[in-house]
Amino acid sequence: MLAKRQVGNKKELSYGRFVRLSDTAAAIALERAKNAFGREGFAVVAEIDFRGALQRNLDKDVGPYWTIEICNPNLADRVLAIDRAAGLLMPCRVAVWQEGRDSVVAALRPEAVVTLAPDERLSAIAREAEQHIERALLRLEGLEPPME
Repeated sequence: MLAKRQVGNKKELSYGRFVRLSDTAAAIALERAKNAFGREGFAVVAEIDFRGALQRNLDKDVGPYWTIEICNPNLADRVLAIDRAAGLLMPCRVAVWQEGRDSVVAALRPEAVVTLAPDERLSAIAREAEQHIERALLRLEGLEPPME
């Protein structure tokens, strides 16, 4: 069973955190997400348009749906210095999709992923990544993240 918690527009599952942006097109939410994560030191290393892929391959329209893979180079460098194979667990993944008039931005929790390679040093970096992700999600909600 998945642990689930909801606070305001934010929902958490054991593997991800979700923010609902009211009356926002998914394409706009995608750009806002790129900006918010960029302010936390993440660069977009890949973008996948699932809507386009499914339309081409299955002739099915699932509506606007993207995933972006984001990487914080400083954190990635530290991870790879500890365990080169841990690169399989990177980069961080964010999904953006449309639900009616709202859009949803969801971020995979690094702490959930790092359990596959339980090294306390990697866990500490995953916790740090989660703090950056949390601040980016707060920005998306229009809230000011806490100072470091």
